[in-house]
Amino acid sequence: MRNLQLNSSIFSSGGQSSQLADQFVAAWRASEPDAHLVVRDLAYIYH
Repeated sequence: MRNLQLNSSIFSSGGQSSQLADQFVAAWRASEPDAHLVVRDLAYIYH
């Protein structure tokens, strides 16, 4: 199984939505240890 986590909070990992998503993903990964996760932060500016 694969999952894509898109973070877009202007507060980065300190935002409530990011913390909630991280909790969900942690529970999901515990139940699917062989699953593949890709995380993208849309608020981060790549240089």
